[in-house]
Amino acid sequence: MVSFIKMKNTADANVVENGIVEGISLFKANVNGIDVNFAKVGQGPAIILVHGLTNNWFGWGRVIEFLKDDFTLYIPDLLGYGHSGDFNGDYSLQQQAQFISDFIDTLEIKPVAVMGVSMGSLVTAEVGKLIGDRLKSVILVSPLLHPARHSYLKVFFWRQLNKLMLKRDFLMRAYKRFIATRFMSHSLSFFLNMCRYDFKLVEKYGFVGKRLMRTKTYLQMSLSVSLYDLREFLQIYTDNILLIYGKCDRVARPRHAYDIVASKADTMNIVEIDSAGHWVQVEKPEELSNAVKKYLTAILSND
Repeated sequence: MVSFIKMKNTADANVVENGIVEGISLFKANVNGIDVNFAKVGQGPAIILVHGLTNNWFGWGRVIEFLKDDFTLYIPDLLGYGHSGDFNGDYSLQQQAQFISDFIDTLEIKPVAVMGVSMGSLVTAEVGKLIGDRLKSVILVSPLLHPARHSYLKVFFWRQLNKLMLKRDFLMRAYKRFIATRFMSHSLSFFLNMCRYDFKLVEKYGFVGKRLMRTKTYLQMSLSVSLYDLREFLQIYTDNILLIYGKCDRVARPRHAYDIVASKADTMNIVEIDSAGHWVQVEKPEELSNAVKKYLTAILSND
């Protein structure tokens, strides 16, 4: 069942009410008994957009206006994020990918592509494993391709933090307050996310998702990310893949993808965007959108 969601006095609702993105509507759908919040806008072939670790659908806000005239965009809040409901179990990339697959089936969407950013790119890779034969492409924005030798300490850290936090509610609340602060958002944007730090962009796009996500979701998804090897997916996936990086990305460095792209030049493409960091969809939305349009137009014209 799909219905219009009742607008509330929240930041993402105000985006719609204030007409920042013309024509966008917020909906809710019931997917396997869980209420799911999603934005829908545009016309033409459908693309599913998957947000990152500390965001919700609004994280794609700057991209929407550049894609909506050519594609119908479906942008859900993942489970445990935004105004979507919670999953009764442990969160993981695989569980979120199954949710996206079920979301597509529930709404009877026939997407040409699923596109995810950062953590969402890993969810998208798992969606590709589940329903790749129903897609023209998966598009991975700022995908995390660190060599495996760098991950062991991260895995240990997130496992220990999960054990500590999930047993103590007061620590969970304190941790959530910390990661959702302006200080944290501005600091990460300055040191990691952005090529050129922009206070106004952080103020507008840096807090909505953090404030709405649940701490359990953040902790368990972070652990799942630290365990994931995207290189394995890229090596075995036989359909079309587009990788998009900001040239200044200090979290997901483009050079980690070069060897795989060279070995699969017939099905894999890579685009690097100047003057963009890890937050490429916020810093350079038009350039990212142009790369997506060019790529999918070429694929669709070959059918």
